[in-house]
Amino acid sequence: MGKNLIGEYLIDDDLITREQLKQALELQAARIERGKMPLVGTILVEMGAVNAQDLAFALAEQESDRMRITA
Repeated sequence: MGKNLIGEYLIDDDLITREQLKQALELQAARIERGKMPLVGTILVEMGAVNAQDLAFALAEQESDRMRITA
């Protein structure tokens, strides 16, 4: 998996485990089947796997990398 998904940033920063990411992705898939579109980061916060501040930091890091790639 490339480091373009938020879960990979959180794993690389030692904020979550691969198992926690797997659980969040399973919850996301179940919710999508029910017609909802939850974000993995939101689910991880709901699970208590990561706090909102750490998620925000990882999202900023992800956005910075994306801007670097497109520049």
